[in-house]
Amino acid sequence: MKSLNLHFFIAIFLLVIYGCSADKAVDTLIKNVCIVDVKEGVVTEPLNIAIDNGTIVDIGKTYSAETVIDCTGKYVIPGLFDCHTHLANLELFGDSLKGDILKGFVKKGVMYVRDVGGPIDVIDNMSNQINSGDICGPEIFYTGPMLESSPLTWERQNARLPDFTVAINSKSDADSIIDILSGKGATMIKTFKKFKPELYRYIVTVAHKHGLRVVHDPGGPLFHPIPVDKATEFGANSIEHAKALWPAVLKDTFKYRHDSFMLSVDTDREAMVKLVGEIVDAGVESVSKDKIIKVGNAMVRYNVYMCPTFYALASMSEEEPDPNNKQQVFINKMRKAMHDVGVMFVSELNNVGVNMLVGQDNIKPEGTVAEMKLMKEAGISDIDILRGATILPARWLGIDNKYGSVGKGKKADILILNSNPLVDIDAVANIHKVVHRGKFLL
Repeated sequence: MKSLNLHFFIAIFLLVIYGCSADKAVDTLIKNVCIVDVKEGVVTEPLNIAIDNGTIVDIGKTYSAETVIDCTGKYVIPGLFDCHTHLANLELFGDSLKGDILKGFVKKGVMYVRDVGGPIDVIDNMSNQINSGDICGPEIFYTGPMLESSPLTWERQNARLPDFTVAINSKSDADSIIDILSGKGATMIKTFKKFKPELYRYIVTVAHKHGLRVVHDPGGPLFHPIPVDKATEFGANSIEHAKALWPAVLKDTFKYRHDSFMLSVDTDREAMVKLVGEIVDAGVESVSKDKIIKVGNAMVRYNVYMCPTFYALASMSEEEPDPNNKQQVFINKMRKAMHDVGVMFVSELNNVGVNMLVGQDNIKPEGTVAEMKLMKEAGISDIDILRGATILPARWLGIDNKYGSVGKGKKADILILNSNPLVDIDAVANIHKVVHRGKFLL
């Protein structure tokens, strides 16, 4: 009898120790998949991933599950971020097309976007629809409108999308507008082009007091009121567009003349156009590598990220200009020069350790992966590109405890790939399955 009781208690003990994890039901079990560790840049041995209620609850153990899928020979990565979109433009399409495009992002593995310019009410409503499950789309972290001083560069956009761009002309404007944006769910603000330095410093200070990060686009290719070196010094948290460094790193022979126009009240337009032509013709020879490295070191010191957005420029340059149209020829030459200097800037910044984010500056589901390919052509490694679409944006946003990598307690937004993206980033486009909010996307 004692022997029987002993065997009974041993059996109960073994069931508790070994049986519970195997018997406990979860929503989904992904079996035998290699996990790409984006932090360390390595791939694990085949492991099981248990998902319940939209969260990764365990890695390694076996669970009973409502859905079980064997992914032997496959690779899993976290859902992708696109760090430069303007999704409010989708409001100009019909609801059906808008819904198709938003779902298209998720089908391409883009689970999250950093939206950097659009009416706050439009983008907040879109975000709420997605978060509630009314429509399928990426989770949106947003700035609200483009902010600059009058006159507004993008004023024409306000006719189509009211408050696409909003003026901040004083400290009181900054106080009221940033308070409104914070109250409507913004996690960052977008500063664009024209500000006086004192006002810009104040805007950044107010944004940071509200817990908002600052995304800065200094404007066109040249003549920046708040150039990248000053924006970095003043506290911006990310710089948009690879060509943004151009005026800050011009060789002295060009920079003296360039800056004299910035200080002039009565600008000699003919002389300015002549200088622009000379800088464009010089291309990468117009800039100082030492100055690029100096700006890059400052960005590293102040933890300022770069989002190159090569895709926006590439998608604009598909058609050859009419050789008889001087304006078209010059615009094409300018685009090529912007691309060439942008590639040089990104390569040098990457070499000194500036964190690179993946962002397309468009609203195309395929644009994110296209941007990743263009970053590879610019010399960025596969792992750094992958980090720029996963863990780095999560860190920039301060949400890497739940986002940006595959691990216990992380959101179950993941991609199962047919090949290893650390060998070739093109693998990100070769998706086997998409898991969105813990469920396989159909």
